[in-house]
Amino acid sequence: MDGQRGTLLLDQAEKLNGDEQGHLIGLLADSYKKAGGRRRVVEITKGGRSVLEFSTYGPKAFASTKNLDPDLRDRCVRVPMTRTRKRLPDLEGWEPVWGELRDKLYRFTLAAFKDVQAITGRYSEMEPG
Repeated sequence: MDGQRGTLLLDQAEKLNGDEQGHLIGLLADSYKKAGGRRRVVEITKGGRSVLEFSTYGPKAFASTKNLDPDLRDRCVRVPMTRTRKRLPDLEGWEPVWGELRDKLYRFTLAAFKDVQAITGRYSEMEPG
């Protein structure tokens, strides 16, 4: 999240409810704002130790068949989905619908780039490439 400002997509998020995942829930719940969700790790090299800090701020999507932890759920927009009764055809990457979707997504990205830049302010800080 820190380097690319992408969207975190987390499937089977009900597994976050376990006791051993409490620190991760706090980090994710706090990362809905720029100032929150900082993760610090110690890098140990031959030259010594240094503290590295990473931001987890950015959009996230959680897929779950059960309710999320209350701290995390309070910061989410819930989108309930219903399983279809009839099987839908599997889509392959070469089908025309994928080309149309890719085209629309590329156009949207190009049209909205300035808005994303204004909102996040991150692209000007990133190195090109």
